[in-house]
Amino acid sequence: MTWMMRDQVLVEPSLSIASAELSGGGAKSIDVSPVFIVSTGRAGSQMIANALARHPRLCALHEPPPHLNAEAFVSWSRRGKLPSWRTRLISHRRDALEATTRRKRELMIRQIIGNGYVYVESSHFLSHLIPELSSAFGGRFVHLYRDGRHFVRSGLQRDWFTKTTLSQDLVAWIRRRYLVELGRTSKDHLLSPPPEFRTRFEKIAWLWVEINTVILDGLESIPDGRKFALPVEALSAGTLEGLLGFIGVSSDAPTVEAMLEVASRKPNRTPGRPTQPPPDRWSDREHQRFNEIAGRMMVRLGYTT
Repeated sequence: MTWMMRDQVLVEPSLSIASAELSGGGAKSIDVSPVFIVSTGRAGSQMIANALARHPRLCALHEPPPHLNAEAFVSWSRRGKLPSWRTRLISHRRDALEATTRRKRELMIRQIIGNGYVYVESSHFLSHLIPELSSAFGGRFVHLYRDGRHFVRSGLQRDWFTKTTLSQDLVAWIRRRYLVELGRTSKDHLLSPPPEFRTRFEKIAWLWVEINTVILDGLESIPDGRKFALPVEALSAGTLEGLLGFIGVSSDAPTVEAMLEVASRKPNRTPGRPTQPPPDRWSDREHQRFNEIAGRMMVRLGYTT
């Protein structure tokens, strides 16, 4: 299998992904272990990938196939958040999850590194696979996050947590049990909220907290020099320079300017006119309920409530 990337055919080299380095023309060698951008979704991950792709040393991809959504859901289920009988129905050992994650990414990462680029991937599904990605690839991680109130509004706008059919549920079970690509993946992203969260508003607020909790828990064992926090609201020339410095590539002014121009396009904007009110027009009850569910995580990530 080959991939076309930056007008070149990528070839498979013999490299150790975790320790590979590149140098050329007497330049200082750089760490090219892969960079994984983890988020809740609806936080600008596609926008960041598109922006980083403008850098001549980076190959930045957003949710490339083969997808890891089923692996992500199964990994999350191992945290004990599902009834035991449901967990047993889709049970996989962690080493099996790591093996299938490695199988789906290793060749592509090796080829991109061998062609002289740093591999960067953004996907909210990666958020549940931090231990597996770290073990398999020695990866570095960027935690991209967004104010939870705007995440809730976006999820409501996209009709998250509307009722699913029996056939959709069956397809989801097959996808998770056998780790195959089948049917729509959005159901894997939405996880499975506890029964005490009854409304769509409450479920989406819970989802924002849950995925950020998974990310922060997963990053606890990652050394400080291999993780980077980026609130999307703070995106600027300065934060992009900091991100490029973390990745280990140059941050000249024309490149950063081009990246900011790409970022301003917001490629995954919710289609159509907004049908959900912004947070400053929420009712007092909605603000209260959001703070009950997400207030601690908002503070933990540096937001005011």
